[in-house]
Amino acid sequence: MHVISLLFFYMAQYLFYKKIRLVSVLLIFGSVSYIISFLILPQYLLRTQQSKISPNKSISFTYKSNDGKSYKVSGQKPIIIEYWNSGCSNCFKKMYMLDELQNEIKGDCEILCVYADYEKGVKDNLPEYINSLNRTKHRYNLSFAYDSLYYHYDKNIGLPQTLIVSPRGKILYSDAGYITGNKRAIMNKYKSVIKEYSK
Repeated sequence: MHVISLLFFYMAQYLFYKKIRLVSVLLIFGSVSYIISFLILPQYLLRTQQSKISPNKSISFTYKSNDGKSYKVSGQKPIIIEYWNSGCSNCFKKMYMLDELQNEIKGDCEILCVYADYEKGVKDNLPEYINSLNRTKHRYNLSFAYDSLYYHYDKNIGLPQTLIVSPRGKILYSDAGYITGNKRAIMNKYKSVIKEYSK
């Protein structure tokens, strides 16, 4: 009887320590995964999608958006410009992010989505833009435009491409591409650029 009791005791002790080791390994693995997924990877992805800007580069424009609102540089507020087209699925995902961002920045910055086509050129694609706008106008609370701003974006790095422009036309920040899982890091970056400019 004593032998059986000792066997059960040692077996329970072995299983207890084994579980502690297993729990420790799982905790370490979970912590490392969290750090990589939520702290390191978003910052790495943000750096990879950031575009290099010439320090003296600036743009100017005046136009009316689809909702009749007038925009111009030089203006009163910074503006976020997203270049998109109907063949770019990530463009639509990024518009959802910009729609959410618009609610968070509360009028500190304008947001505009500009239709661009790097294959045929803007003037050839007005009907496609109008069809795309009809599909998007009920999904996003954003302003859209289709005009010569097309010529201000870098055709070599693809879409979606986003610029943050000061009221005087200086490009403060630009990036290209969009990864849905990196949404919060991108939004925080945009807000920090706007906040830094406003100081």
